Amino acid sequence: MKKVIFTVAMLVASTLAISTGAIAQTASEMKRGNINPFTQCGIGGAVFPNVPVAAAISNVIWDIGTTASSSMVFSPQTCYGRRLEAAVIINKTLPELEKDIAMGEGEYLTALTSTINCDGMTSYKFNANLREAYSDVTLDVTYDSKSHVQRASDMYDTVRLVTSEFEGCSTIL
Repeated sequence: MKKVIFTVAMLVASTLAISTGAIAQTASEMKRGNINPFTQCGIGGAVFPNVPVAAAISNVIWDIGTTASSSMVFSPQTCYGRRLEAAVIINKTLPELEKDIAMGEGEYLTALTSTINCDGMTSYKFNANLREAYSDVTLDVTYDSKSHVQRASDMYDTVRLVTSEFEGCSTIL
């Protein structure tokens, strides 16, 4: 009996520890304005990523917003918003964006940096870091044989890497 009680107590303690970390991370992201659970998370966020009102209504009608709230707390990476916008920009404008990155400036690169909340001098530094990191990707011998989707995925991963290492932009992918 003592073993069962001890096991249950350990499970509860570890669940609380994991939940506390997830909640703290999510609270930090919410303070930066990255996540709105009713418009960017849950079923509504997945079905209506570009229509916030419809996403919110869907989440409330479906389950009073509990799926949206719990996905924000326990898996905020599944919520949409700036991440989705950045992915769409990358996918739709990849050839032009690659040229802009190579030049260090341009309309498509400006759209991307604006989406991830980089501006002014921060944008300039971010662009330089992105240019350096993405040049490594394009120098890979398999790069020319990759599909558009694979290249766009590589670009997104590179932007995500640079934003995670760069404190100047407020949206981390």
